[in-house]
Amino acid sequence: MGATTGIEWTDSTFNPWVGCTKLAHPAGSACDHCYAVAFGRRLGVQWGGDRKRTRPENWKKLRDWNADGPRFQRAHGRRQRVFVASLADWLDNQVPLEWVHDLCAEIDTCTNLDFLLLTKRTENYRKRTPKSWHDGSPANVWLGVTVEDRLRYKKRFPLIARIPAAVRFLSYEPGTGPLGDLDIGVSVIPHWIITGGLSGVARERSTIFPPDAVRETRDQCQAARVAFFHKQWGHYGNNPLIIEQGMTIAQAREIDPDDGPNKNGKGGALLDGRLWRDFPTSG
Repeated sequence: MGATTGIEWTDSTFNPWVGCTKLAHPAGSACDHCYAVAFGRRLGVQWGGDRKRTRPENWKKLRDWNADGPRFQRAHGRRQRVFVASLADWLDNQVPLEWVHDLCAEIDTCTNLDFLLLTKRTENYRKRTPKSWHDGSPANVWLGVTVEDRLRYKKRFPLIARIPAAVRFLSYEPGTGPLGDLDIGVSVIPHWIITGGLSGVARERSTIFPPDAVRETRDQCQAARVAFFHKQWGHYGNNPLIIEQGMTIAQAREIDPDDGPNKNGKGGALLDGRLWRDFPTSG
């Protein structure tokens, strides 16, 4: 929860509170193997139980980063990206509404930062945000939704599509099936798509994110000028060097490392011989 993070697509993380409840689905859900559960346990939070607001000194970081914004802009040519609620869901309906409005007020104040707000509960946007946000999110907000497959994409993205936003993005991670055609008849498509496979021991023995599903999304992004960011394969069982070229894990890791100075992401991250790490234009 700080100025540095291992998440490749953001500069910093900020957790206003910790805790969430898994969303159930008969066919499985991205929540099934949530990495945040273990982090929450270490912080004394039982998943599915009470949410725990973080300390005032943690909230103060936003003002500090915002004050440093002009220097960051000069150094990087853009605003600092802050991923909000890596250990929660900012639109969780079990979080006190006062906390959500406090978060929105900080975002309104910290105009030197770009806030990446990712949710699986898109239906709660107007119910949980202050009235000033109802006709559109602030210019420094990137609105994102997690989608595992086409079913969840068609269900969740249309709700984000109706909200005016500087950037709308998908976290297609962990991918569990093809996303299909990006155009689902809602007048807009995402500005940015992040792809990634599920990491961890639970999925080591199964391949659940075929490389062709990632290629299909990448090719559509290139054709539509959508920024494409492939974070990781999750584990080497998904890596095309093994699936398509028959390499061993040791051989694949030599070419596509998941640790050390050239870390490409868990299970590696190369797709057709290169890293894909594009960002949308904002700020």
